[in-house]
Amino acid sequence: MGFLKTDFLTTTPSFAIGAASAFNLAGSFYSFNRSSSPDEADRIALRQDAAMVGQDILAVLDSSETKKLIDGKREGRQSEGN
Repeated sequence: MGFLKTDFLTTTPSFAIGAASAFNLAGSFYSFNRSSSPDEADRIALRQDAAMVGQDILAVLDSSETKKLIDGKREGRQSEGN
């Protein structure tokens, strides 16, 4: 699985929008992702949050330090059984 990122309900700024916003008194340059209802927005945000937490857990489990720790505990159990 590839690297996930979440950008729901965030803007996608550009240099031109950033420069123009200095002169924007109405504050209408930034548009956000929109949902048809607050419940839909919550569902999408929760799904993306869960995906990000899952990605973090997989990263920890795949890390070499975690693998060394798990292998060390396995070796300790095997030596106790002898």
